[in-house]
Amino acid sequence: MLMQSREKLADKIEFINLLCRLGVSYNFENEIEEQLNDIFIVLPDLLSKNDYDLYTLAILFQVLRQYGYKMPCVAAHFEPEYTLARLMITKYTKMLSVVDDTYDAYGTIDELRRFTDAFQRCNADAIDEVPEYMKVIYKGLLNLFDENRKCWQ
Repeated sequence: MLMQSREKLADKIEFINLLCRLGVSYNFENEIEEQLNDIFIVLPDLLSKNDYDLYTLAILFQVLRQYGYKMPCVAAHFEPEYTLARLMITKYTKMLSVVDDTYDAYGTIDELRRFTDAFQRCNADAIDEVPEYMKVIYKGLLNLFDENRKCWQ
């Protein structure tokens, strides 16, 4: 009865978490167990159809684990077969950060235009058009693209 007023997943899980933190969850063990069981059964469907924020997901997984539900490795993307994808995403993110910092803080308009033109052509022959200090970035990008192509062949 207490949990019926909580319709949305985020509200339910927040409420259960609050009861636990206040130390009064023992008074509602049956209701909490029933709600968590219902949530656990439909969890894959809920996660695929909703875009929950990190805070809500963290509390959801914490509460479910606390009540003994075996949770997968947070999401499918953290399973071993996705290791290469995670690695490539990390490399692209780091390279994007370097390029962004270069555009924001170091390059002049002329240098950035030359770098952009070379980048759009995306081949090793264009490196001569890139300013000297940007060549290492350009080579890094080309190497990353080549590595990506080889990984997915």
